[in-house]
Amino acid sequence: MLFSIIRDYLKSKTKSLGFYEHYDDLLSREECYVIEAQIFEELNRSNDEFWTNVFKITKHHFLLDKYVLQELRKSSSIWQLRSFQIKIFRIIWLLVDLIRIITFTNKSFHCSVRSTGDMSSGRVVFIYSKHVARGDVLNSRQDFFQHDFLISRKIPSGNKHLCSSTVDSKVKWECLKVKLKHPYCNGEIIFETLMARILLKKGISSVANRSNKNAAFSREGCTPISRIFLAVAAEEKINSVVFYTRPIVYEYMYVPQEIDTLLLVSEKSSPKFTWDVDMQVLHDNPFLSWRGIASSPSENNTIGLLLGDEYNRWEDQKYHDEKILGALSGLEGIICLGRPHPQEMTRPNRVRYYKNLVRKYPFLRLEVGNLESFLTDISVLITYSKSSMVQESLMCKRPVIECAEISGFSPNADVINKAAGLAFSCSGPEDLATLVKENMGLTEKESLFSWHNWLSNLGIELEEKQASRNGLMNCFY
Repeated sequence: MLFSIIRDYLKSKTKSLGFYEHYDDLLSREECYVIEAQIFEELNRSNDEFWTNVFKITKHHFLLDKYVLQELRKSSSIWQLRSFQIKIFRIIWLLVDLIRIITFTNKSFHCSVRSTGDMSSGRVVFIYSKHVARGDVLNSRQDFFQHDFLISRKIPSGNKHLCSSTVDSKVKWECLKVKLKHPYCNGEIIFETLMARILLKKGISSVANRSNKNAAFSREGCTPISRIFLAVAAEEKINSVVFYTRPIVYEYMYVPQEIDTLLLVSEKSSPKFTWDVDMQVLHDNPFLSWRGIASSPSENNTIGLLLGDEYNRWEDQKYHDEKILGALSGLEGIICLGRPHPQEMTRPNRVRYYKNLVRKYPFLRLEVGNLESFLTDISVLITYSKSSMVQESLMCKRPVIECAEISGFSPNADVINKAAGLAFSCSGPEDLATLVKENMGLTEKESLFSWHNWLSNLGIELEEKQASRNGLMNCFY
């Protein structure tokens, strides 16, 4: 117990913005957004070398941490002392990570694949989903033959082993060079990414039948492994497609540079920098059963609440959780399904926090299961931070209420402004309670009217059409 507490404390001091978990005198969400916008412009206007592009999201987090600390140091002498302490911890961690890289020996990595679909179709799609359930959605109709690759230390049951490799002195030296150039990257992640590049090249070559139509597909392509996967596909002359499942794509999103096609749900928005890649619009989202959920009746007394702060400002989150749950406690006969981020439920201190929250508010239940089941059950969704689930909820005809940090600032403004009366923003608990009662009391006719306008604003087809499915196929080949 004591060891885990010490470990978590040290980790929070060394990872990007980890210090946000312990203090309440921090920058506001709005101030952080302004800094992130500046970083995005900075990183996208530079001509980066290969590994900088691979670790671009990691560098973004590093720069956000750096600039936030700079602003906090200006705010008080206490933050100057805290900043000095954080710097000492990080220097120690950097030295430890360099030693770990040097002593990292006899570690083997394996490339395996799980293959599904119609082998006789002559159409092959390569994906890297880490074998999560949503990886099967793309080929749910068995339109093609799908190879789902995995780089791991152990080969999962049911996977076909393709190749293996052990970290040697050449890889170790390459890792050391990357680490010295990008000290904000964790050594283990660098090793995994380097080995992924070697093994994916061998693995894809071994299963790619050049007589077939081959394509590589990735959802968003933001992780280092995803970017390596797309880079290897480009080296193997395989058509690569990146798909953004949000109808309204945030302007500040990093699009991988070496891809052939950027696939969007809606034509109403796209990332600011797309590197002149070909863009295609589906007018649909095949990764979410939104039509089925929208047509199913919700539980009129069930409210969904997204729990968690995107910057892990736990003191700030506690304030918002209690403000919202306090307002809901005045509503009779309701059930609130609180949905924390799955990663939070791997941390004992966060699990304790949520269990205490459930004990304090008897109408609250934690829900960490299937996303579509959650959206089916709720009649309205409440959030206080930016989340892709805001858009998914609206797609499923579930109204959204944003309880913002301060009046006049909306984290989800881009979405709410296009929501056609299906999403609202407020800041006070009294306004929140009123909006909840109003939205839970909407008639089916009123709900349908707003939902149809929301879909129309985005140019999304109300009825599923074969043209959308063909569009998905055509962008691959």
